[in-house]
Amino acid sequence: MFNKRESGKFDKVSHLATLPGIEFSAPKDFHLFKSVELVFHQIIEALKNDKTHVVGLYGMGGVGKTTLAKAVGKKVKEEEIFDEVVVIVVSQAPNFKNIQGDVADSLGMKLEEEGEEGRAKLLHLRFVETKKKILIILDDVWKKFDLKSKIGIPFGDDLKDEDEGLTLLKKHASILDDESHPLNDLAVKVAKECKGLPLAIVTMGSALKEKGIDEWTLVFEKLKKSKLVDICKDIDVDEDVYAILKISFDYLEGKETKLCFLLCSLFPEDYKIPLEELVRYGMRLGVFPDVDSIEQARSQLQVMVNKLKASCLLTDASEEGFVKMHDVVRDVALGIASRGDNVFLVKASLGLTEWPKQGREISNVIKRFSQLEELYVGDSFDKWEEEETSVEGSNASLSELNSLSNLVVLFLKINAKCLSRDLVFIFNKLVRYDISVNTDSEFSVLESRKGALTVKDIEAVSLISLKSLYHTLEYLCLKEVTGCDSILPIIDKGGLNKLISLVLEDCKDVKCIMDTTKMHVPAPTFSNLVKLSLRKLNLLREICCGPYEKLQSGSLENLEAIHVEECPGICSLFPAMLLQRLYKLKEVTIQSCNKLEEIFQLDGLCHRREENLAMLSSLAKLDLANLPQLRCIWKWPTHIVNFKSLTIVQVRECKSLIYLFTLSVAQSLVQLKSLKVIGCESLKHLLMKEGDE
Repeated sequence: MFNKRESGKFDKVSHLATLPGIEFSAPKDFHLFKSVELVFHQIIEALKNDKTHVVGLYGMGGVGKTTLAKAVGKKVKEEEIFDEVVVIVVSQAPNFKNIQGDVADSLGMKLEEEGEEGRAKLLHLRFVETKKKILIILDDVWKKFDLKSKIGIPFGDDLKDEDEGLTLLKKHASILDDESHPLNDLAVKVAKECKGLPLAIVTMGSALKEKGIDEWTLVFEKLKKSKLVDICKDIDVDEDVYAILKISFDYLEGKETKLCFLLCSLFPEDYKIPLEELVRYGMRLGVFPDVDSIEQARSQLQVMVNKLKASCLLTDASEEGFVKMHDVVRDVALGIASRGDNVFLVKASLGLTEWPKQGREISNVIKRFSQLEELYVGDSFDKWEEEETSVEGSNASLSELNSLSNLVVLFLKINAKCLSRDLVFIFNKLVRYDISVNTDSEFSVLESRKGALTVKDIEAVSLISLKSLYHTLEYLCLKEVTGCDSILPIIDKGGLNKLISLVLEDCKDVKCIMDTTKMHVPAPTFSNLVKLSLRKLNLLREICCGPYEKLQSGSLENLEAIHVEECPGICSLFPAMLLQRLYKLKEVTIQSCNKLEEIFQLDGLCHRREENLAMLSSLAKLDLANLPQLRCIWKWPTHIVNFKSLTIVQVRECKSLIYLFTLSVAQSLVQLKSLKVIGCESLKHLLMKEGDE
């Protein structure tokens, strides 16, 4: 360049600036989630194809479209698939003159022209003349516009653009991509009417899936005749999109499915719509006219939701039991719902903050609902009558619940004073329930658990009212319950064999969880228990007191996690006879147990290793903290067990602990990934030989 300047005697030498690309705006910590990994690679592969002119990326706000697009731009630049990458933010109300200026800056050119049309022509000429491959990312696009006339971006020929739309339409309509297909000509016409809009193409294709020539012909004629005059003036939606979504709505099978779709639009924008709420609103609005039970309504709703998702009018939310509606689809649905026979009186985000005053006292009214299947009573009603004082004309009493012979779902929050020793509930058909006594805990009707009971500050004898639930109970939480020294058989003689989770907290009389000395015959107990949490049990000495021989095979054998905290009276947690049953145990957390001297007692077991290979072989995490008297974690003979799954060991503030592992234990730690030891001032050895303890 210098030599040319000298020989040619140029006053100035310059060249066009390279495009700055997107390096400064590319996501620095972009993580490719599995849910978008396939889409990411599909876009990259499409961009490698020279026949690809446009790639559309659509979805609800906040799902990461911009981040994904920038990550794609960075990738194609790194792999030199494109020479340059330009990002243009369009926005809902685009200022095309400013956009043209941004594009010109990226191209290293200055636009002197003031008029949009002239500026677009100059930019178009620059794009056409360059030999570089340029990827242009249009972000935040809300409406259709002509790339060439508005900005100056060459768009390829119309035929190729229509071909891409036709391919997308056929894919969602499940039509073979074959020109000889009987629906091919109609598909071409319908795709053209969709004006290249991805949301419109996908929705229309889904609506026409498995439809015949007559339906395709009728839809095409409707699309041609759709006019802006048909659109609700208050809805800010592109007229083509509105027309297409309206036709998709018209072609939904069944009045009930259409009503369900419109009902979804009443929820706020970008809202995760709970299916359980849809069921209840739908029951009131007559969405399920032919059902005999709420369970049947739930099944019908699921069928409707599946149809709406298949038509791209609803999408899955981030968690099970919820759906979402695209904001554009919602706007169209609101427009439809506000006219004609579809007018709703309900508005989104409008809710009652309290019961109507006439509903606060429901004197002897529950027993009249003999066909009631589901009952939800939370804090909104707190005037349950005490059984001893209940008279005709008083508030509702709990005994009235026994008159609801068809009850299958019950969510109930009550005060203990409403219970009495003479009251025994009879729930023959109950399949799902969450009952709270004296607690502030919130229950969620969306949770899938079938049976839950949370009780606080009550005498154990009062729990007799709820004994009919014990054979189906899955989640039991007892806090500050007095008058019982064990859970089995004092609370229940049946063994609580459906129980999955047991939480005991601050129950001052509990000495053990199971007392086999009070069991008259061997019986299975806690055969499905997975999680056990014991906290602030001052008198607790052991999990099981009495001979283990009285426990039938299967007892405690599904236990996976145990948490013990602030139980000052316990000295040994896992005796050998108990360990033999815990071959599924995965996680042990023990904190602030002042008298605990050892964790796993192995003495008394058969010394043949092959008979104990399963014992503790599933243990993956061991967390010990604030155990001042703990001297050893595993008491010999440790060579007979295998800790092959143990990955995390944390030991903190165990000031009497002398060693961590025996040599045989250490040799089995093939999966250990994390070992943390903090504040163990007496620790002398990490490893110690068997027998030297």
